[in-house]
Amino acid sequence: MRVRITHTTHYHYDRSVQLSPHWIRLCPANDVINGTDRYALTIQPDSHQLFWLLDAGGNRVARALFPESINALLLEVTMEKEINPSNPFNFLVDPAAQHFPWSYSPNQQVLLSPYRTVSPDTPLLNNWPNNLPRPDDGNDTITFITDLNQALADAITYHERIRPGVRNPSDTLTRSAGSCRDSAWLLVNLLRRAKLAARFVSGYLLHLEKQRPDKDKVDLHAWVEVYLPGPGWIGLDATSGLLTAQNHIPLARGAVPMTTSPVEGSTEPCHSELSHESRLERITA
Repeated sequence: MRVRITHTTHYHYDRSVQLSPHWIRLCPANDVINGTDRYALTIQPDSHQLFWLLDAGGNRVARALFPESINALLLEVTMEKEINPSNPFNFLVDPAAQHFPWSYSPNQQVLLSPYRTVSPDTPLLNNWPNNLPRPDDGNDTITFITDLNQALADAITYHERIRPGVRNPSDTLTRSAGSCRDSAWLLVNLLRRAKLAARFVSGYLLHLEKQRPDKDKVDLHAWVEVYLPGPGWIGLDATSGLLTAQNHIPLARGAVPMTTSPVEGSTEPCHSELSHESRLERITA
């Protein structure tokens, strides 16, 4: 199946303001860009300057400069992508890492060190929560990560939250509720507490309705990737409790959520309004 994604973000300011450089992380990651055709990022006003780069996390990032004051900013992403069914369990973990306890190799420990640090402000994670699966000695690694992912999906009620930012994992655990990014950041820290390397991912989630294509939609979403010797990074969606597959399109990955924000930048003090729209269309031959 081939689909077209259109994602528009519009900022309106109550006066003409100067913008700082903006970092835009709305391009598919390198491992999925090959199946993406006709990608385009449109920015208005036309007076901007645009530079593409790879950041320290290997993400494809657009850096936009605005030499003139403006009263509105429009960002529009359009892309076409081939969606092919995939089996998220089609991988094999190295024998030495199939059961706890196990350790990363010395080289892996160096490369993965940014993804193994537990957030310091997580007092409720100092002791493993009693209602969640534990990484006890002898436990199967895959069973643990899939059970933990599902347990969080069951325990944390999903709430959409428009306001920016990610909640403290202890706060999410106490509330038993949060947005997709709150659940993802909680899962990242639990996996790190279990001595596994984990990173935060932001991207698009496609909702394809088999019987009602007119109900198809696409949303910005957040999930987690955990590193296992053998297959490498494995995606876990703490909102659904499932492993990620063809309907998850990663845009940015990072050790902390703030480095994956779809749009990062600032303006002079002003009143601003944000509106956005996303569309998902199937392309027929």
